[in-house]
Amino acid sequence: MTEVLISTDPESVVGFQAVSGEHTGSGRTPGEALDRLAEQLNPNEQTWIVVQGGGDEFFTFAQHQRLSELKQRFRDAVDEGKTLSDKEQAELDDLISQELDGTIKRARALRHRSAS
Repeated sequence: MTEVLISTDPESVVGFQAVSGEHTGSGRTPGEALDRLAEQLNPNEQTWIVVQGGGDEFFTFAQHQRLSELKQRFRDAVDEGKTLSDKEQAELDDLISQELDGTIKRARALRHRSAS
């Protein structure tokens, strides 16, 4: 069985990421990310999909909310030809890194649970 986790893409300020083992797919929507990932997977295997949208022990709801706020501020700044303050940019970068770490830990936990 193939396990897929879909979450906001920590490498992008506007997209989503689908992860299955060593394979990843990114897109503007969860479906687009899944489509990109599916191109790399065995189509004959059963697939289990987990969509990460709220908080958990790996990345809290408060962190998700703040990341969403900062992503929106980033998009607004870009649209206006501006940048975030150094403090906000550092916070955004840190949250992106924390979300990536959380995604990796969550995927490992899912793999461990399915192996048990």
